[in-house]
Amino acid sequence: TCGSTFPAAIEAFCADNLSVICREARAILPVATTPAADAKLTVARLRTLLRRSGRTRNIDPLAERLHRIFRAQRLRHLPAVEEAMGHQLAGLLAQIDGIQRAATDLEDALEESLQAHPDAHILTSFPGLASPTWAATVPGPEHGRYAVGAADADGWTHGHLP
Repeated sequence: TCGSTFPAAIEAFCADNLSVICREARAILPVATTPAADAKLTVARLRTLLRRSGRTRNIDPLAERLHRIFRAQRLRHLPAVEEAMGHQLAGLLAQIDGIQRAATDLEDALEESLQAHPDAHILTSFPGLASPTWAATVPGPEHGRYAVGAADADGWTHGHLP
């Protein structure tokens, strides 16, 4: 696991509202997939990677903190083992990036659908109801624009309203 072969990554990105799948980790870890590689990162390079990740605030303190963590002495595996685990980590990071891209593409498609909906201005006016949460409330095309189901034997109607 990443924690047993690369504890600095866990320590670095599992604090301060970060995680190993956050944008900062996804920008830094591909460059430093092994403890040997991350120890070579300079504060300036970490700043650049953090900016590239989209981070705009608290870059200097985070870069310095990461630099301290990555340079700390730790128990290490044989170089060949670290290199193999680095390749595994790079593969996992590529999968995470693919998932993130797919989720972003889906969110963009939902946003386009929302903007095309005839009642978009109404749907987005409800507190907490915006893209992509609106998609769960809009009836499908088989129900028509304001479809409500037929009344059952007790007089209750079942269906969807936008």
